[in-house]
Amino acid sequence: MLEDQLLNPSTDGVVVGSILLDKPAGDVESNKSNANRNDVQPEELSDAYREYLTSSLVKYGIAHEPGKKKYVTNITILGYKEGSAFIRWLTPAGGESKIVVQATLELGDVVIGGVESQQSIAWGGGFSIAGWRHVIRWSAQEVGQKLCQKMFRDNVSELGC
Repeated sequence: MLEDQLLNPSTDGVVVGSILLDKPAGDVESNKSNANRNDVQPEELSDAYREYLTSSLVKYGIAHEPGKKKYVTNITILGYKEGSAFIRWLTPAGGESKIVVQATLELGDVVIGGVESQQSIAWGGGFSIAGWRHVIRWSAQEVGQKLCQKMFRDNVSELGC
């Protein structure tokens, strides 16, 4: 798959396509005990992921621009748990924020590769407030970095990925 494809950052670029929850919206695990905010809505989750992944693609210089061949990365969120900073502060074994993601890379309707990411915050107090956003950001950055390293591997040192 990706091992057979080698892309050039001057002629090829990646755009974020669809971001889907593997479970119906009502089945996404949420934590009503979160003292910091209300439950994260599925739209908010996908919007945050899109924002962070797009920033990551731009940071590595592999985002799609006019005149470049367009590759689309579609994201499936396989699992998500909002967690609670307050519970993490009280007990290291509880309140975990977690996300598991699978990203495909497509040219037209053909899947040419993919990467996965799993991120979590399992402990901490005040610094882990809004942990749900931290795990989304870390996962999106990891997906962007893995796509950069695998797709543009001849240019890894130039791109900083």
